[in-house]
Amino acid sequence: MSTNERIEQRVANFLVQAIVGHYRLEIRMYRDSGTRVIEPHVLYDNGSEPYLACNQVSGFSTSGTLGWKTIRVRLIHTIYILPYEFEPLPYTKPDGLMIGV
Repeated sequence: MSTNERIEQRVANFLVQAIVGHYRLEIRMYRDSGTRVIEPHVLYDNGSEPYLACNQVSGFSTSGTLGWKTIRVRLIHTIYILPYEFEPLPYTKPDGLMIGV
């Protein structure tokens, strides 16, 4: 297993803990200069790499908007589990199929 794969696995482990415990996360991504606070809902693999479906509640946004986001896990370089819980909401893909709660 390469160093990058080990790092991705550690990030995925944190994400699973937060999803199961309904904990908000503060993350930093390689392409951004700011932090984001997110409510992680679904971790999935599109066949080539893992993604996180989440609700962004505050912080930096490339698009300038908050709300539902899909994030490539490999772009996350820092992750903090915050002591705040959230109520999970259904995440719906653009085609309308439910992929998790």
